[in-house]
Parts: sequence; structure tokens; C-alpha cells
Amino acid sequence: MVIFAGMSGAFLSILQRLLNTDNTANPVAKLSMLSDNWLNIFLTPLTGAIFAVILYLFFAAHLITGSVFPELVLPPKSPNIEVTGGILAPETPADPNKSEQKIIDQPIPMQFVDFLNMAGPKSGVDYTLLLLWSFIAGFAERFVPDNLMRLVRRQSKTDEQSSSS
Repeated sequence: MVIFAGMSGAFLSILQRLLNTDNTANPVAKLSMLSDNWLNIFLTPLTGAIFAVILYLFFAAHLITGSVFPELVLPPKSPNIEVTGGILAPETPADPNKSEQKIIDQPIPMQFVDFLNMAGPKSGVDYTLLLLWSFIAGFAERFVPDNLMRLVRRQSKTDEQSSSS
């Protein structure tokens, strides 16, 4: 739905630009302008979809938060489990009579499929806000790139301050 909302916003942006051109212009010139920019017409919804996904990742990483932004719920971390085989923990003596041995606790990384299946808006209001912001990301072409640059600049300033102290 995020991708669809971003594409819809970008498509509506294109339509608005086309409809806001000079109405007294020669129709042949308008048609020529449209045919010369056909690649742009197809690529703009694609960039809108990409920007909507990037904005979704901003929300998932809690880089953009506030009451007007959606709150996303992430899947729980996978628990550490005991399995057979592998590297024995140093405190576990090797016993050839035991078929199962305790393995060193290592966190199991979250799989991307789990993230896609289980991460999402916390409530209906958050879902609405997510779709609204995804639409804006596609409609306002500079919204996501400008915010990304702002985050990079803020992080650079933080890194400079911490290295100078």
C-alpha cells in the first residue's frame, strides 16, 4: 500500500503539472511536450514509489517521529534457542553420550521476510498517517531527498562535536 500511495502521489503531481500549463497554448505544442516527456511520465511514479518506501524505512527506524507521523510496530526479536550441533559453550563439558549440547547464545538476526510480514502501523490512525505521508512522498518530489540530506547534516554535526570533545 505504501508503494501504491507513493505512485499515486507522483502520478497526481504529473497530472497537476500537465493541467496547470498555459491553456491558451497551441494544442499541438502541448501534445509535442507530452510526447517528448513520455519517459519522465513513466519514471516519476517509480521515483514516488521509491521515496515512499524510503520514508517508510525512516518511520520504521524511528528517525522521524511525532504526533503527525505514524508509529510503526516492529516484529519481536527472535529468541535465542538451544539446538544440536554447532560450537559448544565453554562451560559445557563435551559429553559424547548426550545427543544435545547447549550452544553459545548468539542472537538470531531478524529475517527480511519477517520484517515485511510483521512490521506495520500500530493502529488505524497510524495506518492512515502512513498512507498520507507515502502519498506526500510521491507528490512532493523533494520531500524525502531534502529530509535525508537534513539527517546526514545533523549526523555530521553530531560526529564533529563528539570528535572535537
